Amino acid sequence: MGNTCTSESSARGWQLPPAPAPATEFVNAKGSDVPKQYALAARANPDLIHTMADTSTELSDLKKEALARQYVLIVDKSTSMGWGDGAGKTRWDSARAAVETMVLTIFEHDIDHTVPLYFFDRNVDFVGELTSASQVQQAFREYSPGGSTNLDAALLEALGTYAGTKRPNYELVPGTTFIVLLDGGADDESAVLRTIRHFADPANGYIANHTQIAISLVQIGDDDVAERFLKTLDNTVDPDICDTKKDDILYQAGGIDKMLYDAIFD
Repeated sequence: MGNTCTSESSARGWQLPPAPAPATEFVNAKGSDVPKQYALAARANPDLIHTMADTSTELSDLKKEALARQYVLIVDKSTSMGWGDGAGKTRWDSARAAVETMVLTIFEHDIDHTVPLYFFDRNVDFVGELTSASQVQQAFREYSPGGSTNLDAALLEALGTYAGTKRPNYELVPGTTFIVLLDGGADDESAVLRTIRHFADPANGYIANHTQIAISLVQIGDDDVAERFLKTLDNTVDPDICDTKKDDILYQAGGIDKMLYDAIFD
């Protein structure tokens, strides 16, 4: 969903053309026709869906409404992303393929069909808001891997802009799912944990409940350090807003929908 809020610190390098402003009128999620009041309740707190549905059809529609969220992509472009990932490709190539694979499905769930994209190494680059899958290749051509893995800065930038109440259409679309693609650990893992916990706490004003922020971490490559780090995030962050996957799930039948669903409900 479109958002006119971007910080100066992230506006470095090549960027996508500006996206349309976010929608201000209610629209049902694709394939759902539940009344507005129930749709908004499902979006605001997906944990309550099972108490709202009287039939399997209603439950299915409410789950579709829960997936009507703001989706944000955050992609690691540190030096190791230039390393080989088999079959003559690099991890950067794998990340591009992953984003291309995901974005069409994400557009189906995102009410405004726009997906903010960040790249990060030591610095954070806000690339802009994707409005078509064809923009992905150009974005990845304009940037190349190099530098360290400042995931904490990327999360601060992205969550500070797109988490919950920071978005102008929060009342219509309360939830945000941040999808992070990375191949290793972070420069400062403790800082990452602190940042996630800060944004996940409703007392800090970004969300009304923990379901309104989800972080799906997708591992590119097979680095043991990355696997350990992601397991730490998945198992120790409370409330449980983190879910981790390997990138092979993106190429399984129904895998992308499962990843998006698990980010909220698993």
